[in-house]
Amino acid sequence: MLNATKLFCVAIATASVVVMYPQEGPQPAAASEAKTTVLLQQGQSQLQEQDYRGAITTFTEAVLLSPKSAEPYFHRGLVRFELEDELGALEDFDDAVQRNPQFAKAYLYRGSVLLSLGDQSNGLLDIRQAAELFDAQGDKKGYQRSISLIKHFNPVLTP
Repeated sequence: MLNATKLFCVAIATASVVVMYPQEGPQPAAASEAKTTVLLQQGQSQLQEQDYRGAITTFTEAVLLSPKSAEPYFHRGLVRFELEDELGALEDFDDAVQRNPQFAKAYLYRGSVLLSLGDQSNGLLDIRQAAELFDAQGDKKGYQRSISLIKHFNPVLTP
């Protein structure tokens, strides 16, 4: 069950993230955002190349550069989940949701982690929240994936 859930979660990750390296002294917001974007792209490339440790390092740099942004936490959580560090992944997905309560993918992955940890009740609640957000945001694929997970783990529960 863990492997299928993990594979499903990895398959839905499609967002690009870029992270920037911090420089000395304060930086304008636009420069910081641009650097974060570069770091996120670099981390995603490392993840695709299965350089998991490099990706974690890069995403952590992005977190440090943009601690209020949900994206670096989310992407680091994906790497941690791939490495089967479910508690680390859960922490990062929690941080992503706290920073952006409309981040449907973060709810979906957090729910998947909770399911893999055996917390079906809270996992399904998060996946249901993801389905509602995907639906409200017009993301039909995300919505369908969420509904498929809900039906797989609890066929009686419908959105």
